[in-house]
Amino acid sequence: EAIAHGQTMAVMSRQAASASSDNVPLLLGNEEGHVELQLADVEHDVPFAPRLLEEVPLVGAPAIDEATKPLRDRIESAVYGRADTAALEQLREDLASLPHDRAERMLTTGDWIFGSAIHDAADESGNKYSPPTVEVFEVLLHNRRH
Repeated sequence: EAIAHGQTMAVMSRQAASASSDNVPLLLGNEEGHVELQLADVEHDVPFAPRLLEEVPLVGAPAIDEATKPLRDRIESAVYGRADTAALEQLREDLASLPHDRAERMLTTGDWIFGSAIHDAADESGNKYSPPTVEVFEVLLHNRRH
């Protein structure tokens, strides 16, 4: 009786599977027995959806462009404690003059040991930081959470 029940279930499942596929058009061409799909409702011009491109900095992502290399080199000097007080003040002013998202990209992208200038600066903070160095990075960290 269990075998008969199992066979009945197998037959029923084959019938159920084939019954639903009988009415599905096959899109294999214009051969006899096949239905060609008609899409009359989408033949007209369809308006394009508006595109929103948003640049999101990723920690450790490649630097935005080579035009920022001189500024990045100055940031690196500040991070590793090689900049004097005047250079640090100039860097702070330059970062403050940039749009906030651009300054953030400068400090969170590029080829850094720990993934970003912010992370490298945090690692170096116990070694060489002076108050002007910290002020450089406060430009980015103001009202931000990292």
